[in-house]
Amino acid sequence: IDNTGNLVNIGNITGTGAITIASTGAGNDIIINGADILDVQDAATFASTATFNGTVTANTDVDLVLAGAENLRTTSSVTTDTAVNIGEFILTHNIADTTTQRVLLLQNADDAAVAAGTIERLLVLDNADANEAVVTALEILASSTGTITTAIDVSDAEIGTALSVGANDILGTTPTINFTNLDIAGDGSFTWAVNSATNGIFN
Repeated sequence: IDNTGNLVNIGNITGTGAITIASTGAGNDIIINGADILDVQDAATFASTATFNGTVTANTDVDLVLAGAENLRTTSSVTTDTAVNIGEFILTHNIADTTTQRVLLLQNADDAAVAAGTIERLLVLDNADANEAVVTALEILASSTGTITTAIDVSDAEIGTALSVGANDILGTTPTINFTNLDIAGDGSFTWAVNSATNGIFN
């Protein structure tokens, strides 16, 4: 220990029991400042707030177990003219496989209990900025030469209303609509099937 109270020129600190490093009083921080890295080789528990001012890299699973009103929040303020993606999930896939991979899954888990209430939304896209418009709330594209077989699949039998548009416009150019009993071609011509001479109405 030098004349300022610092531990200097020490090697390993090994204890047969718990080792506690503590300070008391406001501003009496504990600072670990190594020339290389801080290597924690066993499980670590943070019982209070943890602040990371540098890049955080996780090389394995990250599991968050939240309860009640606890949540995960990411905020960002864009104050300069810069291109940025606030959040990114990037999957690299190049294998021949028979399993299913998803980049993101949002699931309302089965609580195996008597039904009580409902979950109102699984995903909400909300523009809360009163003076700036969002150009496109949801965009689906293939930015390379790869293709997307089905952009949106709402064919599950448990879905009540597949799409609700209210009084909003549906825009397009020359699409093809292909149902089992109704086809509309890109030129506006259509073909429909009726089961009898009395149940088909066209005005």
